[in-house]
Amino acid sequence: LPLPKLIVFDLDYTLWPFWVDTHVTPPLKPNSSHTSATDRYGEDYGFFSDVPAILHALPRAGIKIGVASRTSAPSLARDLLKMLHITGPEGGKPKKALDVFEEEDRD
Repeated sequence: LPLPKLIVFDLDYTLWPFWVDTHVTPPLKPNSSHTSATDRYGEDYGFFSDVPAILHALPRAGIKIGVASRTSAPSLARDLLKMLHITGPEGGKPKKALDVFEEEDRD
């Protein structure tokens, strides 16, 4: 079977294990490796463990990826995607998670 041209992921409880609009309280501060961010109350938030490798591998296979969410806090979700970085399993230069998604309308 041919590979899909595009895969769209939901954010909450698909890419990360929380609802960004009800669990996360700004302001956010990324950790030194940008694998998670800490909110106002000291809680850490980041992707499920396999997500960075998946987000790294799909574009390398020629598959575009997108993100969608019903969140009532899209700015907070976007901020978190800017703070979290993706690196491949073999390392390499980290990339902002937001930058791996196809840009259409980010508002």
